[in-house]
Amino acid sequence: MNQTLQRLKEVRLILKKSKAAFAKMLDIPQPTYLRYEAGTQKLSSNLIKALILKCNLNINWLYTGEGNMFIKKYTYTIKEKPIENLFNINEKIKFLIEKNQMNKLQFAMIVNCDKDRLDEILQNKSLPTTEELFKISQNFDISINWLLNYDNKM
Repeated sequence: MNQTLQRLKEVRLILKKSKAAFAKMLDIPQPTYLRYEAGTQKLSSNLIKALILKCNLNINWLYTGEGNMFIKKYTYTIKEKPIENLFNINEKIKFLIEKNQMNKLQFAMIVNCDKDRLDEILQNKSLPTTEELFKISQNFDISINWLLNYDNKM
């Protein structure tokens, strides 16, 4: 038996599925799956797609035997400070206004927002938009990470 087909059978056995149950799990007609495993029908792209999506099968392993049989599902976790740290942004903006010896109106004009919008930010009623953060960063030569409390370097 072809090694690829042997590995296909191995996947089924590790998942403790009968041929019928495995075919059903993969949404493939049972006779078609039987032909795959017997080697009388070439593996289709639909089978490969189902093996990836429904079994997390490492296709490199299926064809070469190299690597892990299964791939871990991709998970993404955001590593960030709690959202309450964003509310300290108003203190940093106040610091920038004082350090640069300007009034709120001057700062608002540089950042391209109106004074009422700046007041909302300074009173923690609103957070700056990405565009506003970028303009503050560019015009005052500071890092956005500093504004967001992700680091202490300006």
